[in-house]
Amino acid sequence: MLTLLSRLFIPDYENYSSPKVRQAYGILTGSVGIFFNFFLFVLKIVAGMISHSIAITADAFNNLSDGLSCLISIVGFKVSGKEPDAKHPFGYGRTEYIAGLIVSFIIILVGFEFFKTSLDRILHPAAVAFSAVLMGILAVSMLVKLWMGAFNVNIGRRIDSPVLMAAGQDSRNDVITTAVVVLGMAAGRFTTLPVDGYVGVAVAAFILWSGIGIAK
Repeated sequence: MLTLLSRLFIPDYENYSSPKVRQAYGILTGSVGIFFNFFLFVLKIVAGMISHSIAITADAFNNLSDGLSCLISIVGFKVSGKEPDAKHPFGYGRTEYIAGLIVSFIIILVGFEFFKTSLDRILHPAAVAFSAVLMGILAVSMLVKLWMGAFNVNIGRRIDSPVLMAAGQDSRNDVITTAVVVLGMAAGRFTTLPVDGYVGVAVAAFILWSGIGIAK
């Protein structure tokens, strides 16, 4: 898939040392990320509405923040690929890191908001629906994120991009997050405890940890 997309959208796609090729790879990965993260956001927000699960809804907005992160990374790659000028004789390469910092702040904000919402769900529990369809949606989400993680890491290694390597790790972290949501929904069938709220807190904490890690 990576080779096919590279051949279709990137002229001279094997010339990884070229700033223009590097920029094209960054834009390609960002565009793919926006498409799939928005797809997963819609899928999970529908699942969250059907199940009344705050954990699934938090996971959905985690995907939306990932899509926004991809958009910012595209801007970062486009600016960092500009030629050096009188004001910036060493080029614009650091823009990529600034874009990563902006992304981290957005992720931290999303995590904080869902941490508050999940605490409220613990204090005021609500019933959560469980079905094979919902489990299927979350399973598809995990498979898509596994592929996205491999996709970003592969390109990140080719063009030596720490931002794409971080994006790949974030996608793999999302698989763990969704797996925790699935386990929480399954456990909620056998107890009256507000498991959904506790899982929501765990997901929010994971989002916060991810944002702080990217900022570092």
